[in-house]
Amino acid sequence: MKRKLGVAHILRHKLTYMGLSMQQEQTQPRGWIHEKKKQQMSRPRAILVRGVMLNPLLHLGFATEAEAVLAASQHLCLCRNEDVLLPLGWQAMSEEEFARLPGFELRFTEGAEPGAFLVGYNRFADGAPMYGRLEISGNPVAKPVLER
Repeated sequence: MKRKLGVAHILRHKLTYMGLSMQQEQTQPRGWIHEKKKQQMSRPRAILVRGVMLNPLLHLGFATEAEAVLAASQHLCLCRNEDVLLPLGWQAMSEEEFARLPGFELRFTEGAEPGAFLVGYNRFADGAPMYGRLEISGNPVAKPVLER
């Protein structure tokens, strides 16, 4: 996200949403299975159930006002351009005020500290493992209040 927004660093982020909509999707693996007795090739099918967030609200924290203004003038495309995040504006707040916002926040850690878990691999740092811990404040699964 920081590369798309053109900012040096996103300091913090919080996510809230109203609920989840469970949606089914039919999938097939890439490979084929050769059935020798029937002399045919087949691809098995599976049903995958995905949870899609309803009315998500993402708060981003930046170090400077200039970065916040730049980020608030753009949109983000996620999940193969199927989901679009649109800005609602920006407001200055202290780190304590940001910490009081309701939501889920993934806080990255330097390593496998107590309470941290593997969250992925950094493709920009030769696949180095990334660790983090989940912090939850307030009621993150509630109707977000949108102020304009």
